[in-house]
Amino acid sequence: MITPEQVVRDLERTLPILEKAGAEAMHAAVDLTRDRMRGNAPRGRTGRLGENISATVNHTQTGVSGTVRPREKYAKYVDRGSGLHVEYHSKITPKAARAASGRAALRFADGSFRRSSKGQKPTRFIERTREEAAIEAQHLLEQGAATATERMFR
Repeated sequence: MITPEQVVRDLERTLPILEKAGAEAMHAAVDLTRDRMRGNAPRGRTGRLGENISATVNHTQTGVSGTVRPREKYAKYVDRGSGLHVEYHSKITPKAARAASGRAALRFADGSFRRSSKGQKPTRFIERTREEAAIEAQHLLEQGAATATERMFR
C-alpha cells in the first residue's frame, strides 16, 4: 500500500521535471512563432517590421506563458489596414492646422505630395502567423508533455 509520504515524495521528485519540460516546450513554441511572424511580416523599404519582433516567456507560480508581438508602433496599421480599408472608410488627410495654413499635402515614400491617401490594405500577417504556428506549437507542447512523462518514469 502506498503511504501519503510516498505520494508527497514522488510529487516533489516529478514536479521539477514537469516544470522544466513545460518551460522547454514553451520556449520552443515561442521561438517557432517568432520565426513564423518574421517570415510573414511584409518587407518594406527597411525591413524593420520583421526584424523587430519580440518574444518573451513568462514563468509564474501558476505556469509558463509566452508572448510574441511586433515592437514597431505602425505594425497594427500594416496588419489591420488604414484609411478606406478599415471600419471608418475615410481617406487619410493632413491635420486641420496644416490644411488651414495652405500646406495641405501628405508626403509619400516615393517623395511625392498628395492631398489625401486611400490608406493601406490589411496584410493580416499576425493572424496568418497565429493560424500557421498554432498547430505546430501545440505539437511542440505535446512533445514536451511526452518528454516529461518519460523523464518521470526513468
